Parts: sequence; structure tokens; C-alpha cells
Amino acid sequence: MGLDDLKKQAEEGLEKAKDKASEAAETAKDKASEAVEAAKDKATEVVSDLKDKFQK
Repeated sequence: MGLDDLKKQAEEGLEKAKDKASEAAETAKDKASEAVEAAKDKATEVVSDLKDKFQK
């Protein structure tokens, strides 16, 4: 295997690694957004429950 072949393999490996890292970052971003939305919903629910308790 020549140097050019090794260089090509290294470049392909690097591209694959970059793609995987990008996919992982996108997945993490999506999960974080879902967690934020869930937290907002829960906070809204708790505030609503507290309002109901104190208005009775």
C-alpha cells in the first residue's frame, strides 16, 4: 500500500468521523430541545396547579 492510498484512507476516515460527530451533535441538540419543551410544559402544569390551590 502506497502513501497515496494511506492518505486517501486517512481522509476518508476523517470525513466519516466528522459526519458521525455532526450527527451526534444534531441528535444532542434535538434531545436538548425536547427536554427544554418538556420542562416548560411541566413548569406550566405546576404553576397552574398552584394557582388552582391558592384560588380556592
